[in-house]
Amino acid sequence: MTHSISVLYIYAADLWSVQQTSAHQLTSYCLSFAVSTHEPTMSTYISELEVSLNADEERDLRRTGFNIIDGNLNAGVGGNAIRLWYKYGSVPITKVQVSFNNEMADGLIKAAYKKIYKDLNAGAGGCDLYLWYSQGSGEFDTPIVEISVTTDAANEGEKFASGWERVACDLNRE
Repeated sequence: MTHSISVLYIYAADLWSVQQTSAHQLTSYCLSFAVSTHEPTMSTYISELEVSLNADEERDLRRTGFNIIDGNLNAGVGGNAIRLWYKYGSVPITKVQVSFNNEMADGLIKAAYKKIYKDLNAGAGGCDLYLWYSQGSGEFDTPIVEISVTTDAANEGEKFASGWERVACDLNRE
């Protein structure tokens, strides 16, 4: 049985983590975010994230101005086709995390993260996983201005070399 690992990548100086590994053959599924190396205009910040679990939600998000990230976060493990969406605005997202238990969620709530109430494991039979983001404007808060997804493990080196960073969590966690 092939076990797909979906991993979030962040191109932001404040979110670095190590690669996930598995005893199974891996299909690496990575989501990447980028920060600006120049002074972007206010509307070039990623300011909202959302998740869709079905075609109806995809239509609603598209209608409200969200942009889809290519790729299914549940690829290779069955379940719903999970898609990530983003919207540009003036208040930047600066941090992204994933929770898979109540203790993690409690910490993210205390840190004023916003939860996206869509299970990233919907229909796949794994534990409940939720995406969270924070919008900051402090000295160490780097605005996210670009998002990318890759399913190619060989592409990870290129991502790292280009300054992209990873949010570590197997998004197909059992």
